[in-house]
Amino acid sequence: MKIRLSRRAIVVLVLLQVAVDIGLIINAWVSARFSSQITNLLLGQ
Repeated sequence: MKIRLSRRAIVVLVLLQVAVDIGLIINAWVSARFSSQITNLLLGQ
């Protein structure tokens, strides 16, 4: 493979990894907030 293609592939993989990490952090934060709200509703009732 050429150096350009490998560099481009590495950049794409790094960007994908960063996007996945950000998505996981956002997903964990949103799920934590929703779960806390659900438990508050259940405890309130």
